[in-house]
Amino acid sequence: MALKSVFFGKGARALACLRAMTAGPGAPILVVTLPGDQALAALAGELGLPIMAPPRVNDPAFLAELAALDPELFTLAGYTQIVRRDFLALPRRGTINLHGGRLPYYRGGSPINWQIINGETVGGCAIILVDEGVDTGPILAQQLYDIGPDDDAGQATQKTLEIFPPLLVTVIEQIAAGQERPQPQDPLHGTHYCKRYPQDGEIIWHRMSAAQAHNLVRALNGPGLPGAFTFLEGSKLAIHQARRLPGAYAGPPGRVAPKLPEGSVVMCQHTGLLVCQVSLPPDGTRLHPNQMLRLGGQTLGRQPRLP
Repeated sequence: MALKSVFFGKGARALACLRAMTAGPGAPILVVTLPGDQALAALAGELGLPIMAPPRVNDPAFLAELAALDPELFTLAGYTQIVRRDFLALPRRGTINLHGGRLPYYRGGSPINWQIINGETVGGCAIILVDEGVDTGPILAQQLYDIGPDDDAGQATQKTLEIFPPLLVTVIEQIAAGQERPQPQDPLHGTHYCKRYPQDGEIIWHRMSAAQAHNLVRALNGPGLPGAFTFLEGSKLAIHQARRLPGAYAGPPGRVAPKLPEGSVVMCQHTGLLVCQVSLPPDGTRLHPNQMLRLGGQTLGRQPRLP
């Protein structure tokens, strides 16, 4: 049984899932994205689907256009506008959202990044019924995946792009057949994570262990991500790749320690981190750190101003 569905999306997750949906019972009658998302608009055109890009998804005039379609299901895939009560009241079978974090432990913004920052070895892809809370709705499906010790956000995201399309098709088939089995969440159990901002990516060498700095670097490396950062003689230095070292190193935090063929060792709170790839914004050209870091007292990070 086909559902009259509307697809809301942005980015790589939307592209992967929209293509998968078109052959099943949830094939959308309309695609909605954000203004300027040319990639999703192009795919919708290729698939022969109408597309809209309202500046404000909760605008009453736009909601009236959606209501005229008599929708049964809304699907949110990477769509970043917050939907409100009047929006959620429109589809008769509800609104589902594809959430890139393991629930209930990673509600809120930037879940893939937070999972890596926290050193998780398992991530999650969840499809939930949307309620008025933040990722608190009943879980329709959840699939876990491994996060390797050196996996970065780009690699973790790629794993979610392989999981979400077939998982979404299965969930929509269950909804169409009336066989979905929502699992309620306890809103008091789990954790809500705040959205991350560019300034949150600074490595604080004297406060972070090598493991914490390594996790931050991994969490901010991937397509469209700026990289973790520090400062080199007052200029911002992005760090894109790093590795933990088996041996022990000692010295002032931020100090550039021995250089190795793979990169430069920089001191953290207790031992050293091997920095393997850097760049200087705004140019962004990625360089081997040994090309710009030197020994002899050079220290990364914000340096205190002397009186």
